[in-house]
Amino acid sequence: MLTQELRSELQQVPTLIVGRSQKAGEMRELAQRLGKTGHTVLIQGETGTGKEIAAKEIHNNGRQNRPFVPVNCSAITSTLFESEMFGHREGSFTDAYEDRKGFFESVEDGTILLDEVGTLPLDFQVKLLRILEDGMFSPVGDRRKIQMKARVIASTNTDLKQAVTDGKFRSDLFYRLNVIPLNVPSLRDRLEDVPVLIEYFLSQEKDEIGMSTRGALMREYHGYNWPGNVRELKNAVARMAFFAERDETVQSDHVQPYMKSMFVGGEQEDVSFATQVESEIHTCYKAEGKFFNFTELHKDYLRKVLRETRGCAMEAASIVGVSEATLYRWIRQFHINRCE
Repeated sequence: MLTQELRSELQQVPTLIVGRSQKAGEMRELAQRLGKTGHTVLIQGETGTGKEIAAKEIHNNGRQNRPFVPVNCSAITSTLFESEMFGHREGSFTDAYEDRKGFFESVEDGTILLDEVGTLPLDFQVKLLRILEDGMFSPVGDRRKIQMKARVIASTNTDLKQAVTDGKFRSDLFYRLNVIPLNVPSLRDRLEDVPVLIEYFLSQEKDEIGMSTRGALMREYHGYNWPGNVRELKNAVARMAFFAERDETVQSDHVQPYMKSMFVGGEQEDVSFATQVESEIHTCYKAEGKFFNFTELHKDYLRKVLRETRGCAMEAASIVGVSEATLYRWIRQFHINRCE
């Protein structure tokens, strides 16, 4: 069982970057130092490592009373890029029925996070570079120049240097964004933080269902390398909380079916998710002689994962342990709105 000392520490430390490891400490220190500056920052790390959390840590150490606006670059369509980023004026194009502020104007002197900036097409990269260099932008349909006041942070889960070499990312934009790099380590590179993170995520659930953790829970997770990183761990804890919500404590019986499915060698088959959830329901509730609607539980969990991944099917499929095709089939089958 984690100590009361650890719980107290989690409550006292004013940071979003949770962990006791050297890597977590170095990342936290750099983020807090960067918060005192206005430098453009490029945050790099695998999917699910917590790049947005690192960006918020930077923001909270200098602009905490200002807006923080994350922008999913991969979700912006080519026809609406300039309108979404810089805004538009009434009548500037079809359906422009009124003036609208874009991200760069609405964030004012806060922070704008360009999430997955490596997915931007080359023609968008040119426009972004011009804004960063000039510090000025114009809404669509307006010749007036607006001074950019926002602090810009970019994040990526791809190797932008390699993308530059491959001709998929502009070198001048890369160097303009990479003023100060911040690398977010994978969870497998800081496994000593897993117990701390579990306690942290459980504490977030605690007000809702009232639970604590036991040493058996930590032992179940020992040795797993978390390919989905912190996001996978967070969802695993949420799943345990969901299935154990009638208990005061989370015990290994709530974890074992899930962990066994994750430790099976090789790629997970499409049936693994349904099997593991059904097994957990059996483990948690059979003794009570109660019956639950498996379909509804399945739908609830899928919705939760999709909310956590902001509708990204690739990330959601990775967390659940199925192919994207299977995930899309379930989304259609259960009539789930990925963006809800």
